Amino acid sequence: MYSRVPVVAADSGGPRETVVHAKSGYLCEHDATDFADAVSRVLAAPETQWREMGAYGRERVVQHFSLDAYAQNIEAVICDMLETPTSVSAVMGILLTLFIVCTSATLYLCATYL
Repeated sequence: MYSRVPVVAADSGGPRETVVHAKSGYLCEHDATDFADAVSRVLAAPETQWREMGAYGRERVVQHFSLDAYAQNIEAVICDMLETPTSVSAVMGILLTLFIVCTSATLYLCATYL
């Protein structure tokens, strides 16, 4: 989506969260025929339509899934946690979660930019 190209993906997991059906691409069943039909729809669409889908997908990625959006979401979670009284075990859980998130972000950045 970041490349401004409509996406065809299975309607489950991450794609269900990221792809907006018929706006940034097509979600299809775990079926080769359904997948082929969705690819055919993209290829048969007028250039203006798939360019609009690509632009919508790019904007969605930038707004919701960019590094800046990720950092803002983490910041919001941390602020919420700091405003809520918690027990020691809850704080340990929060610290473990932050460690996992930071490790994941570091691995993502290394994989993306190295």
